[in-house]
Amino acid sequence: MTHSIGSFPTIQGFGTPPRAPEASGGPMAADNEASYAPSVEGDTVSTPGLGSGASSQLNLDDFARGSSDAAGGPAQPVDDFLAGFENAISGLNDLPGTGRALGQEELQEMVVDKLLGPLPSLPELPKVSSFKEMDFLQRGQLTESIRADAPLQEAFQNWDRLGYAAKMQAGTRISELQANIYGFEAAPLRLEADLVKRPGAFGYYSPESGKISISPYHLDNLPEFVNTIAHEQTHVYQDAVVNSVGRRLDSGTIDESHFMVPVAREWAENNRNYISASKDPQGYRTQPIEAHAWATGDGVMNGVFAK
Repeated sequence: MTHSIGSFPTIQGFGTPPRAPEASGGPMAADNEASYAPSVEGDTVSTPGLGSGASSQLNLDDFARGSSDAAGGPAQPVDDFLAGFENAISGLNDLPGTGRALGQEELQEMVVDKLLGPLPSLPELPKVSSFKEMDFLQRGQLTESIRADAPLQEAFQNWDRLGYAAKMQAGTRISELQANIYGFEAAPLRLEADLVKRPGAFGYYSPESGKISISPYHLDNLPEFVNTIAHEQTHVYQDAVVNSVGRRLDSGTIDESHFMVPVAREWAENNRNYISASKDPQGYRTQPIEAHAWATGDGVMNGVFAK
């Protein structure tokens, strides 16, 4: 019998193995010589190794992580910000809010070069017998890995002086750390200009495109940026778990007694009966896949930026 758990996410030991830390060159070594400047495709901006593509047709009110207001966003009115953003990606020179004064280009290159460097080796997590215990350990290791990562900490200290590409490269490094700890393949990131028109939206993951879209409107808010990356990559992880558990049940590698089977079934059922934020805000936040993603994003953000 085929176990159709759902068409939607791998955990350590379940599916695609995590990418091993590079001996040299880092997660995108082939791109080390590439310009850090963003490239433009339609209404999206991509950086070397980050991916690009057309806007998803998803209803962003249903799937985007965000708030009901623009709290934490720039004081600049949305129309003015969008005009400035479009000018920036047309000329790729005077990026708004990035302080392109003398010496800024050197700073971008230095920060991006370090962010492209090898990921740190991670200690193996102890074996567990419950999802709750595993989730707690993974979230804690991700939080400590971000806090201990010198390239990320340098980027964080210079956040107000960095351009779009450097900030997105920091997001990619966080994504790679999370993927290594949780055991899945991270989704590439892209900036989406259309999200600026919805100041309360921080970003969203599209299973159709396999990419995570980030709003440039909130890039200056470092804690929320880290939260959004961890939240959206958690949805990628959930997809991997559901697919991996189904395959492993079919192959007989695991049986119904494995502690991840009920978790995968709950996530798959939730995906089939997803509650949109526009229809039921409370139900949206408390449904299993969103409760898990919000707990991960909030937990990582609070831990990374704890005083």
